[in-house]
Amino acid sequence: MDIFVEKYFSDSGLEREQLVSEAALNIQTGGNKILALVEALGVHLTSTDVAVRIKACELLSAVLKKLPSAVLSASELNVIVNFLCCRLQDHYTLQPAVVDGLCWASSSTQLSNLSTEGMLKALFKEVHVQSCLQGERYKVYLLLTNIFDQHKIVCSTMGRDFLYNFIQAIDGEQDPRNLLVIFQLATDIIKSGFNLANLAEDLFEVTSCYFPIDFNPSASNKKATITNKDLVLGLRAVLSSTRVFAKFCIPLMLEKLDSDVQGAKIDSLQTLTACLPEYAKADMEPFVSTIWKAIKREVVHSVSEEAEKCGLQLLTQLVKSVSEWPIDEHDGRVDLYLFLSEIIDDCLSHIKEPIQDKLKWMSVQMILACARASSDACSEVVKSVVPLILQQAFESGKEPSGVTPVRMDNAFDMLVQILIICKPFIFYEHPLLPFKAELLELIKSMLVHKKSKNLQCSAVTASAALFAQKILSNDEVESMAMLLLDILLDEHHDVSLRNDVKATVGYLATMQSHIVRRCMLPKVVEELKSIDVSCKQSQRLKVLLECATALSGHFEIFQDVIKPLMTKVSECSLDEDHCIFLKEIMLGLKAITDCYLSDHMYTEYMALNVCLPLLKLCVQGALSPSAPGQCCASCEDSSSGYSQDCITLPLMQSAGTIMRNVCQKLRPGNTANFVSSLISDLYVNNDLLAFDIKTKPTFPFLPLDASLYPLQTRTVCFLTASLCAFDRAVTIPNVDQLQLKLMSLAMHSPDLPTYVAAAKTFAGFINKQDQISTELLEKTLDNVSKAFDKKQKAGAPSNKIQSMTLLIWTTKALAQRNHVRTMDFVDLIMTQFGDAEIGEMASAGFSILMRESEEVLNSASHAISKMMYKQRFFLLVLPKIVNAFETMKLDNNAPQEEENQNKKANYLTALAEMLVLIPKQVLLAQFSSLMPLLLQSLHSKVPSLLLSALSALLNLIQDAPDLMNSYADTLLDNFLSLLEFKGNMSVRLKAVTCIGALTLLPSPTLIPMKNRVIKSLCHTLDDRKRSVRTAASKARSEWCIVGT
Repeated sequence: MDIFVEKYFSDSGLEREQLVSEAALNIQTGGNKILALVEALGVHLTSTDVAVRIKACELLSAVLKKLPSAVLSASELNVIVNFLCCRLQDHYTLQPAVVDGLCWASSSTQLSNLSTEGMLKALFKEVHVQSCLQGERYKVYLLLTNIFDQHKIVCSTMGRDFLYNFIQAIDGEQDPRNLLVIFQLATDIIKSGFNLANLAEDLFEVTSCYFPIDFNPSASNKKATITNKDLVLGLRAVLSSTRVFAKFCIPLMLEKLDSDVQGAKIDSLQTLTACLPEYAKADMEPFVSTIWKAIKREVVHSVSEEAEKCGLQLLTQLVKSVSEWPIDEHDGRVDLYLFLSEIIDDCLSHIKEPIQDKLKWMSVQMILACARASSDACSEVVKSVVPLILQQAFESGKEPSGVTPVRMDNAFDMLVQILIICKPFIFYEHPLLPFKAELLELIKSMLVHKKSKNLQCSAVTASAALFAQKILSNDEVESMAMLLLDILLDEHHDVSLRNDVKATVGYLATMQSHIVRRCMLPKVVEELKSIDVSCKQSQRLKVLLECATALSGHFEIFQDVIKPLMTKVSECSLDEDHCIFLKEIMLGLKAITDCYLSDHMYTEYMALNVCLPLLKLCVQGALSPSAPGQCCASCEDSSSGYSQDCITLPLMQSAGTIMRNVCQKLRPGNTANFVSSLISDLYVNNDLLAFDIKTKPTFPFLPLDASLYPLQTRTVCFLTASLCAFDRAVTIPNVDQLQLKLMSLAMHSPDLPTYVAAAKTFAGFINKQDQISTELLEKTLDNVSKAFDKKQKAGAPSNKIQSMTLLIWTTKALAQRNHVRTMDFVDLIMTQFGDAEIGEMASAGFSILMRESEEVLNSASHAISKMMYKQRFFLLVLPKIVNAFETMKLDNNAPQEEENQNKKANYLTALAEMLVLIPKQVLLAQFSSLMPLLLQSLHSKVPSLLLSALSALLNLIQDAPDLMNSYADTLLDNFLSLLEFKGNMSVRLKAVTCIGALTLLPSPTLIPMKNRVIKSLCHTLDDRKRSVRTAASKARSEWCIVGT
């Protein structure tokens, strides 16, 4: 240790840090004892030079801080603590280093109580906290915090001495960092049950002197991490930690409420609200009436909405606290009723006034705030206020039409609020029971009050609140439910009103399903049954389906709704006569799946009773084409490709979406296995018997045969929606045969929807397999390669596009699970970048590889997706793109120049598609490789490529301005040239944004460019698009202040 100490005193800088670490490691491994270090420091600790003694103490503290607290034995720790305490008696400049060492020692549980007490006494005696710098005071407060956390018993034993010295230590502190520690420690001391004795007022004064806190970190320190809210909450925790502070705190808060500073008022109201739960009756009783008057003044006369809100919250807490007071044993008085009568009398006098003003409005809010406090308070408010509201509502007779709309709105709104407030409380005797008949009459009349939409919406809310009180008989609920149903079935009502009714009806269905099944459901079902499936008017059906969805919140009602719907579906076929009806039915079923599929009972029922019938409908439609060579009557010859006017395809896709939603949520089990087996047999063995479908021998069902009608092959979308959406634990029979047939269909079908769906399904199967067949992957690569290399006869159709589609989706399936063969498939894609027919498609396919798919290979469909697979994929592909560019630079063959340019554009497009979805950290790590490619991308004329490149460059400028500094000139030239890009407004907008972002670069780099940029942006201010002009104005302003 002597050698170590000598080295430390002779070396400097980083070498000292290393020496400290080595010494700590030596002690930790048992090579030396900590006391040996103290002995080695003896000469330096007794030196007459204060600077040497400081250095010695700093060394000891630095080594201690590197050691785990459990390394030293109890005896060693006590010796070190006693030694450091003695050092506190030395020159005051040694104290910061000594306190540092004591901080470390105080966190150890092995420290004896005697040493802890000695530490506290030495600290309080020798260290004058107010004379220390901020950092030193902070360490003192941390030391006290550690001692109190680890050795409460010592602090309690010291009692008044500890508390007195703590108060002396924190007195006059001003630094917010230190105050946060002080507030937390003071709160902990009080809440631990520490006896405050006769020092309570002193502790209150030394902390409350900061109230109200007004700290502006932005003005004092732009990098401050402490906010005004942190300090406010810290001080509030101290003031609200004990009832002993009540006699000091309440007068202080009332005094601050008279302040002209709005922030002080709000802080006082919030602090009182936090304090009241801690105070008892004896503490509060002298101030209750004064607090109420102060609240009333602030709420009524405040110009701040926040102050009003805080005042009402305080009133609620005040009434709640009074509600919890014990009943007076002498005269049996209930303080709550006496206090509430004062408030209610005060407010009712204003509520009775016919004039609508702020005083009346705030009186209503104060009454409601009282009602929120407790069940007793709510009951008292209801008994006092509801009769007055009902009187105002009916004062012009039984019909509400005689009441002025504004006055009716206000009265009824207050009634609705009271009903809502009553919901969470449990009453011994419900206070609304005496007024039930009048309430029902009023609410019913409001529901049919078509002259005021606001009144109707309020009535619907009141209905829901009244249902929740459970005070209505079944007949009364039925009568109100039928009124709600009439509104729901009337499409002429306002949309917002009907949405409110849907929510209320849904609530009623879950709470009282027997009433809904008896009175509401039959009317809806009967009307559904009466609708003609060939009807061209969809509005009425849409309304009925919305109503059915709202009623389906209970499983039995849900079953009763689905049965008639699917019965109507079974009467339809995929043709023009039924397309409108089926379209609305599909939308209705999708709405139901979106609402209720979280419950497995709904999911299993829909799988068997909705999904399979929809599949049967589509298969039956596929067996009856409208004309040879067409998929349906509205489509042209299938050889010309997919028609946008197709009727059947949207219906199939809608049915597929419903099936996907259900199968994604279907749990592994008998139902899932049954559905999986049924669908697999349908497509592998063409088994129609299970679906009770009859077909003609001359027109069999062969959905995976690419040579047949598109209407049959398009049903492959149901494989994507079902088998690819199941949980991986669900068994899929005949999957090997399915994969081979899907590969063939995907490569040879001329129909776009068919080969895309087949490719997605094939990829879905590949991704989910536990062990992917190497033979299958080799066969896929071989077949696709042959399709790319095959020379087509003149006029013969090519299947390159189909093969590329299959290749892209298969690559995505492998990439998501980080399969070892992924790059073999990527290499095959990249070999086609120079192909005139599919080169652009191949490069654009990298977007599919990186983006989340909605239909397949996503987390909802239980696909395998390894963590950070996108980053790994990018890091594997990027070197290949860079190498390809380098190769094309060396190849100067003139005949291949045009092909090389196309290849370059496609490579850049592939790169740009990936960059959009790669985290910024990955971009920064590959900066040197990316920049040449990104700069070359800026010379392209393809808008999508330019946008991707500009987005990547913008991220790099914002995240790494130092790295981008050397490219400033080149970037600026390219960005300015793109300001004139005519092909796409988004490119110009992104270029302007990038020019503005360049101002993040160091000013010396930008100043020579300043005038040129400002002049160029002046021309952009005349751009024909307003968004570009706005961005140019902002960018120009940013450049104008460069260097100022």
